[in-house]
Amino acid sequence: MPMQNDSGGGFEQSHAYRKGNLSYIKTIIVLAAGGWWEALAGRPAAGQTGVTLQIALQVWHALDPIRFPSLELDDYTIVNAVEDVHYKRKTGRTEGTQAEIRTERNLHRLRRILADYEYIAALGVSARTAVESAGFEASYAGCHPSMQALNRMYTSTEETAAARRVERVAQWARDVMA
Repeated sequence: MPMQNDSGGGFEQSHAYRKGNLSYIKTIIVLAAGGWWEALAGRPAAGQTGVTLQIALQVWHALDPIRFPSLELDDYTIVNAVEDVHYKRKTGRTEGTQAEIRTERNLHRLRRILADYEYIAALGVSARTAVESAGFEASYAGCHPSMQALNRMYTSTEETAAARRVERVAQWARDVMA
């Protein structure tokens, strides 16, 4: 769980929260929940979701360099809709429940974090639910950036798997900004 630190009332990095490297960036990315990679790394978006977001930033920066001024994912603050880690072997699911998202403790945590940002990118149903339940409105919204979801939603004519991934992520990234 993000713990309040003693210097300025912020939160410490955890699998559910990571403060971006550039404090002037006023866009926050909200995801569903940390998984196995996030638990291992102790930070959100540590696995394939992070790779997808890094690719998406190329598109977002090109479309809106004011709200997405950096091409580096680590420059953006990322928070998960729930504090707990979820993955199939641990909890039997990959996201928190609606009840977990809507606990007053969780909503209080989200309100304190989201209050510092002008723009919110809510990625996935759980992320959107968390943002709305905390009393905020997403500036950008889209499905969760898992390649499993993007492979189902978007087609690609590229020859290599890597090129197909980039093309699908770019299509999704444009839809998020629409």
